[in-house]
Amino acid sequence: MSSKWDIELLNELEGICKKIGFKPTMDEFSGKKVLVLEYSGDLACEDCNVSIDRLNDEVTAISLLFSVKSGLDKKQSGEIEKLLPYLNKYLSFGAFTVDGEEGYFSYSASFVVREDIEREMILNCVATALSLGLVTTGEAIKITDPIISGEAEASELMNDSSLIFQF
Repeated sequence: MSSKWDIELLNELEGICKKIGFKPTMDEFSGKKVLVLEYSGDLACEDCNVSIDRLNDEVTAISLLFSVKSGLDKKQSGEIEKLLPYLNKYLSFGAFTVDGEEGYFSYSASFVVREDIEREMILNCVATALSLGLVTTGEAIKITDPIISGEAEASELMNDSSLIFQF
C-alpha cells in the first residue's frame, strides 16, 4: 500500500515528467501506485515505470524500469543476453536484463531516499535518473537493433563499440 508521502511524490513527479517529454499516467500494480511513462523521442524505450517502495518509516526506494524492447523471440532474447556483459560493463547506475521466457529486454535502476530530504532535491534526482535512463536505453537500442532485425548475432557485436559509458 502506498503512503500519503509516496502518492504526493508520484503526483509531483507526474508534473515534472510532462515537462521533460513523457506522457505520464498513474496505474496500480499489486495494490501499489505506479507512474507509467510513455516517451516518443528518437530511439525511445517503449515505456518506463516509476515505483516507490517503503523500506521503513523513514526510508523509501525509488525504482525505474525501462522497457527497452518486448515481444522478442527466443533467439533474439538469447543473443541480447550474450551481449549483456558488454552493455552492463561500465554502467555506474542500473543494469540491463533479458527475460527470455517473456521476450522482454529492460533496464532498471533504483536509489534510496529519506523523507526528511528536501523534496526538490528528490525530484531533481529522479529527473536526472530518468534522463540518464533514456540516454542509456537509447544507446542499447542502437547497439541491439542489428540483433532484433536479424542482421547480426551477438558474437559480431562483442567489441568496444558495444560498451555504454554513463557520465
